Amino acid sequence: MYKEDKFLNEKNISTDASIYYKLKLFEDKDFVIAAQPKILMSKSKKLKEDFLGKISLLMGMSKNIRPVTIFNQNIFSFGHSINIGSKKMYYNFSTCEGIKFKNGIMLTSFTKYHTRQNYGYVYDSLVYEQLGIAKIINFGKENRNLLTAQIGYFWDRSLSNKKYKISGISFSAWLDV
Repeated sequence: MYKEDKFLNEKNISTDASIYYKLKLFEDKDFVIAAQPKILMSKSKKLKEDFLGKISLLMGMSKNIRPVTIFNQNIFSFGHSINIGSKKMYYNFSTCEGIKFKNGIMLTSFTKYHTRQNYGYVYDSLVYEQLGIAKIINFGKENRNLLTAQIGYFWDRSLSNKKYKISGISFSAWLDV
């Protein structure tokens, strides 16, 4: 139950790191389908490290309209804990849409619906939403390597227990090589 959540009313900062590869399966003009295997490590002050294996199917479209690119990406994912003795599992659907300007600035809206098993009652069904602004920095030969930094605000709420709601500032950075 919600009242038994040992992290209730406590501030917590978590750090996530992942390694993944996107494999393009299909491409037609502005539409792409890709598969993405990923290994994710998550750590917080309150919990031990958690390692997850994840496979995703990504479908996205983009359209160049003069000085901007409008994009949308939909993702179906399945993940399973790879820690010894852990049976955490989840499925999710997410969508990200936004506008990318020629100067590398992006405005994004991201929504993810989780269905989780063995995480606890409050975490069975969650909706995560985030609004963000990001900057893409090109470097390396032919500007093929990218560093992206994003700051945003998120809301995370439980569909199985209406009392569970958290929100806050998020910061993320990722490197494409």
